[in-house]
Formats: sequence, C-alpha cells, structure tokens
Amino acid sequence: MSSRRNFAKKAALAATVGVSSLAGCTGGSGSGSDSGGSGDGSSGDGGSGDGSEEISYDGPIPTDIVEGAQGDGAATIYGATGSSQAVEMMDAFGEITSFAGAEYVQMGDSGIASRLTSELRSGNVTADGTISSGRGALASLQTQTDAIRPNPDYLLDFFEEMGYPEDGYGEYYYPFNVFPIVTYYNTDRISAEELPDSYLGMTEDRFDGEIVMETPAIMGGMDAFWATLHAEWGEAQFEEWAQGLLDNNVQLTDSGGTAYAELANGNNMIGFGLIDDLVRERQDGNPSADIAWEMMNPHAVELVFPGVLVNESPNPGMGELFAAYCATREGQEIIASWGAFPALPEVKQEAFPDLLPDDFSFETGVFNVDGYYENTEEWREYFEDLGYGL
Repeated sequence: MSSRRNFAKKAALAATVGVSSLAGCTGGSGSGSDSGGSGDGSSGDGGSGDGSEEISYDGPIPTDIVEGAQGDGAATIYGATGSSQAVEMMDAFGEITSFAGAEYVQMGDSGIASRLTSELRSGNVTADGTISSGRGALASLQTQTDAIRPNPDYLLDFFEEMGYPEDGYGEYYYPFNVFPIVTYYNTDRISAEELPDSYLGMTEDRFDGEIVMETPAIMGGMDAFWATLHAEWGEAQFEEWAQGLLDNNVQLTDSGGTAYAELANGNNMIGFGLIDDLVRERQDGNPSADIAWEMMNPHAVELVFPGVLVNESPNPGMGELFAAYCATREGQEIIASWGAFPALPEVKQEAFPDLLPDDFSFETGVFNVDGYYENTEEWREYFEDLGYGL
C-alpha cells in the first residue's frame, strides 16, 4: 500500500434528505461566541422559529425523533471542529427542517467541558449538543457533573439500525467522526524502508532525539492509544518501552498539532499521533516538508470523537434530531467531504478505500481496557509518574 495520501478536500457532497417544511419561518443569520473556550464562534444560516407548523420530513430518521423536535427553536451546538466545516453541517441540517438549522460555537475540548459545567450550575444552559469531542474530555462531564444526558432508547435503536459498531456510540454519546492513530514521518529525513516494523522499534538508538509526540499525560487522545498498548503488551513491556522513548530523548508537546509542526519543519524525523493533524495541514496547503504516514503493529487504532446531548438544554428535541442527522449517511458523507473520517464504517470505507493495509483492521482505542473513561484521572497520574508530564 502506498504510504502517501492525497487528502485534498473533496467536493462538498449534497445533503438533501427528503422533504421538509415549516411555513412562515424565516431565516436570518447569527454568530456564535465563545467566552469559555478557544476558537472563533460562528453559525450556520437560520433564525428563530416558533415551532407552530408541522415539520414534514421524508428520510431515514424515525418519525418519533422528528416529532420530538416539533415546537423547539434552533439547536445550538458546541464543538472543536473548524467553523467553516461545521457550518456546512449546520446549513445542511437546516435544509432538512426548513427551519432554523443550528447555530455553531467553536471552542476547544476543555472549553466545552468548562462551559457546559458552568452553564448548568448557573441555570442558564445554552447548548443543546456537541460534536467531535474527545472521549477523555467528555468523561468528566459524565462521571463528575450532570452536564450531559443519556441518549434516549429510540436514538440508540436508530444508531444500531444505521450499522454503527457497538463501540462507535454509547449511553452518553452519539456517533460523529473517528481519527486513526498513525506513524507519520518526514520523507526528507527517513524513507519508508527505514521505518521500524512496530512501535517497539522506536527505542532503537538511531531515533535518539528524532521522535516527537503529544504527551499522553494531557489526555488529548494519545492517552487512549497508550492505554491500548499497555493492555496489549502488559505493564512490564509497556513501561520498558516508555522508558526507552525517554532515553531516546523523545520530544513531548502539549498538542498533536504542535508535534506535527515540529516534524514538518524538519526538527524531528518521526512521530505518531492522530491523522487529523496531517489532514488539516494538507487541506491548508501545508506542510513545508513532505510528510507521509504508515500504520504500525500491533494494532490499527482509531479514536472515537463523538457528540453528546446536553442536560437541561433549551431545545432537547431539536438536539436529538441533530444527533440523528449526524448519524445518517448524508451527515456522515458531509464529514467525509471535509477530509475527516466518518464513524459509519461503510462511508469511511467508500471515502478512504486505501486507508488500511490488507492485513489490518481497525480497533477502537481502549477496546481492551475495561472502564478506561471512568478512570481517566488515574491514567493521567500514571503517565505523569512514568515521566510524561510537561
């Protein structure tokens, strides 16, 4: 399999899901704001609807979910996805309701968690749902606060009917997109033939000072991958490997994007992280160096970046309808059109037919670790004790 990929952004896919109407509702424009996180807020087209007219919908979303949105205003969605991409989803959602669509507010994962928590405490909840947040960031909202609510059974049934794997969604989160973990490397510094056969090979002397990665101790995604390797190898071998990386002067960063930039600038030879770092750079016309990627043994691991429904939200039915739309084939095709990886297996395979070598299959991060997301703080402390704190 060729290790070089063209992730140029595909033409936007049409998202025309059936027919819908809300007579008398007019759209306007609005802008989101973010006082609790990072990133610019923006929204899709839409105004406010009074919900007095019946939503008429002809598509795969069950009638009870559509009817549950009747009378609600426009959904407000928080997420870490770039505004220009997310607004495409918001506008497409507006097409299926002929309603107010959804307003989008962009912020980082930590900003989402703190914002939802503070809104619930103040009794002034604004958001109805979120998209594309790391499971680690969402875990505290499930275990330490009441800021998010479980998916109703009819939504869970719909996800199952759509063909999502069981680990692609859960009681507290709905499917959105996934990101594979890959080894990426600067082809000006190392060739594909010179790569190690597995992650264990990164402790070889030739990689001294040449490896860069987001530290798992910040719980930004690499933590789940490391926990997967810990379970696969056993604690003794895992800790020997982790110490070997430190002995090789691995460069640790506070984000995957920073690690990728170091690699692209030629400061490092090899690294591993979420493939979205590479995808984003290629879509933006970067990097300055030729970066390629490979899958490595023992597993091809992907991390789930789902959405959640917000507790005590102002428009719960519209939030559920939005969650269902994201899970439809049409919603997943929009995600693929960004160059991102949809959670629905059949759409992911169609959009990226050469993603995996023939002898690999994807495993969801921490598939072999019981209760990982209920014990994230313990894992954070463990990674710090290993020497991976910043």
